[in-house]
Amino acid sequence: MASRLVVILLSIVCFTLSAYWAAGEWLLDTGKPEDVRRATRMMPWNADAWRLMPQVDPEHATDHWRHVLKLAPRDVEARLALAIDAELAGRPKQAEALLLEASQLHKGYLPAWTLANFYLRQDNPEQFWRWARRAATFEVDLTALFELCLHLHPDPADLVQELNLQRSAAFEQLLTAAAKSDLLETALPIATRVAHLRTPAARDQLLWDTDQLLKQGQTRTARAYWNLVAKEGLLPYLAPTQENGDSAGLVNTDFAHASLERGFDWRPGSAEVAIAMGHGLRISLYGKQDDTAVLIRQTTLLEPRHQYELRYRYRIALPEGANPIRWQVGTALSEPLAASDWHEESWPFTAETDASELKLVSIREPGTHRAAGNVEITWVHLARTK
Repeated sequence: MASRLVVILLSIVCFTLSAYWAAGEWLLDTGKPEDVRRATRMMPWNADAWRLMPQVDPEHATDHWRHVLKLAPRDVEARLALAIDAELAGRPKQAEALLLEASQLHKGYLPAWTLANFYLRQDNPEQFWRWARRAATFEVDLTALFELCLHLHPDPADLVQELNLQRSAAFEQLLTAAAKSDLLETALPIATRVAHLRTPAARDQLLWDTDQLLKQGQTRTARAYWNLVAKEGLLPYLAPTQENGDSAGLVNTDFAHASLERGFDWRPGSAEVAIAMGHGLRISLYGKQDDTAVLIRQTTLLEPRHQYELRYRYRIALPEGANPIRWQVGTALSEPLAASDWHEESWPFTAETDASELKLVSIREPGTHRAAGNVEITWVHLARTK
């Protein structure tokens, strides 16, 4: 009978303690500062509870991390946090010792990455590259690591050998780091590797890089990135051919595909017009465009002071007295488009700069009113003349 009573009492105690500890765990899960404090009082031996105290009480964060280390002597997170505190306090030797201990306890990415950061700040390139190479072996997002490496050695292509990069994801991340570091021009070999992946993600990344280069005025490098995407079959049309030895070839010249509105594809202009593509181009004007308005545009590369010829097939349906529609490159303007039936036309002009936009524009002239109607174009070709 006595033994049975003991068992019952022990069961009650165990149940009560379990409920008590469960309440402490529940308090931790809420994440509320006061609940975390109560949890540490209810479970003073619980290192997980004390790990949350630096967030709850940042003024005494160092003391809390030291307490975590007493409760869990092999805790890596506490060592990393205390190492940062030691470095900020001007004790780099202590910081280094804590970081090296963490790297021995945990052979993962975070200690290696943290050590690489530390040695970069301590101006110790030999140790930086040692730990950067170790960090680069892990299958995680290495973009931040590559940004550090490019800060020390701004040549993305060299990092492939320096870090012994093998994974395709690493090349994508290296290209992202190069873009963030404004090094896309020197990252073309990396972009080539990314293009060879032939994935939708690779396509989007290279098109984003192309747009960034265009914004920075690096049109020739942007063209190289664009051509990589096209040559790998990641665009609905081929890379532009170099007619007569130049690089002025337009893309999507027959308007067979809806525009990507990225890179060197056609882009809508500033006008309030409706644009439809697919087996030709149709632009509907409603008379709401500004007096000077761009209807559609495409970036192209030209040779300054060289002669070019734009050929195109079109027809327009505009009322009499409407302002004219013209092609424009730089300050050069074509004659107004005037044919109401299908008509082939050519326009010779001299290139003023190497990077230009071919634009179809609506320019209101004295005595005219804003055009309302349709402009249709079946194809357009641009080539340098001999």
